[in-house]
Amino acid sequence: MNILWVSGTDAAGDTGVAADAIAAVWRDQGHHLVHWPLTGERLYTPAAFEEQRPPLSPTPRRPGRVALLGAMRRTLPNFDAVMVEQDLDTEFRVLEVLGTSRRRPRRWLMARWPLGSYLAGRGEHVSRRPRRQAEVLYPHFHAVFTLVTGTADDLAAQFGVPQRRLITLPWPLPAWATPSEPAAMLPRVVTWGEATGLKGVEVLVQGLAALGQQDIPASLLMVGGGARSQEVARVAEALKVPVTILPPSAAAFAEVARGGVFHAPQWLDGTGVDLVLGAAAGLPLTAVAAPEAAAELLAQGSLGRLVGLGSLESLTATLAPLLTDQAAWSGYHRAAGIVRAQHTADHVAGHWARGLAYASDEA
Repeated sequence: MNILWVSGTDAAGDTGVAADAIAAVWRDQGHHLVHWPLTGERLYTPAAFEEQRPPLSPTPRRPGRVALLGAMRRTLPNFDAVMVEQDLDTEFRVLEVLGTSRRRPRRWLMARWPLGSYLAGRGEHVSRRPRRQAEVLYPHFHAVFTLVTGTADDLAAQFGVPQRRLITLPWPLPAWATPSEPAAMLPRVVTWGEATGLKGVEVLVQGLAALGQQDIPASLLMVGGGARSQEVARVAEALKVPVTILPPSAAAFAEVARGGVFHAPQWLDGTGVDLVLGAAAGLPLTAVAAPEAAAELLAQGSLGRLVGLGSLESLTATLAPLLTDQAAWSGYHRAAGIVRAQHTADHVAGHWARGLAYASDEA
């Protein structure tokens, strides 16, 4: 099958890692995949795609609507299927183009968010139009892939996507996500993903500063960077919290796997890619009790603990024993390896093969 994977946004570091790993599985199964970023930059390098189309513009600026539609009309009908990453703009344009195309490839969506919660957080005056667009257009995707069941449930309940078109699958770890040596209990906290406004890294920095005042010093390792990373670095410097920022890569994962505690500070998350990477590195997990991914992964308490949303007291109380108590750290550390085993490419390849076959047949 000839598949085009359209990336409509640069703010998709976590999803980019998952996309590349999924592409590797599909490529190994004999499919041809082309990656097409619509802007000039990405937070990851897609290695598993056979081709990468140049963006519409050499700059990160999004193309205008007319230019975008014209490029899509020339490009999309040449493929058997088009997978588009959710950004509340590109997916609507893809449906608009393919709805009038003489040759109509399969229309697939990679849904990243619990969309109802995300739009509610943006406010009614901002979210009314994209919500209405999603309600009208999302049911026209032949298949919607999600990485956690909560995201699928949200799309069915609030946006009318038929259950038969929702496919929730475990994502395969990339080949480089293999620890070279056992993780250790280190006085540091690790995050993975772009430092956007949704990420909430500044709150984590405040929590680490508060722990320092309790004689529990800890540094911060951020993997992902992003436009707000320097703002986070300035806050950390002012609060005397040591911080290191690394771009996503195999080398960054190896550094993460040296040890520490992995924390997902975001208040909204629909993929859980960062938490799975933290578990694959062998680290105990903590996360803000946000909707969907964190709640699903940590609900049973074997991998780590959930932190109260916006509560510095809950954050520090959760991190303190994991940074100071070897027994507490080791208990969660041992469970992390189970997640790694459940997300190896060999383990999930059959799931994605069946999901792809089902998505190809769904009308």
